[in-house]
Amino acid sequence: KKNKVVSLYTLDRNAKGKLIDGLVLENGVLKETPDTPQILCGPTNFRSSALAKEMVLCSGDGTVPYWSLQHVRTWERQCNVSVTELDGAEHREILNDKRFHRTLVDYVTTKEDAAEKQV
Repeated sequence: KKNKVVSLYTLDRNAKGKLIDGLVLENGVLKETPDTPQILCGPTNFRSSALAKEMVLCSGDGTVPYWSLQHVRTWERQCNVSVTELDGAEHREILNDKRFHRTLVDYVTTKEDAAEKQV
């Protein structure tokens, strides 16, 4: 066909070898683990954060890498940013996680709303 995209690479599901600490190779896909070193993102750009070496050991939600999940922190100069990390929460399962619901309710209600609910 005329506009067909042709891949130059094939996934090697049998690839093995020494990996960077905190990463695993499963069926040819490199994945984060809770021990993966991550550079913390902030209102500065990636380069200055990398120079400051603000590192944590963590992983994403099993679908989205940690770097993408925390990108919102780069918006801190333009708007009010609040990040709550729920340890062990997975991508889809988080919608059934009580900690997520509590965090969401706390975020969208004011202290006045909470006081009215207690009456």
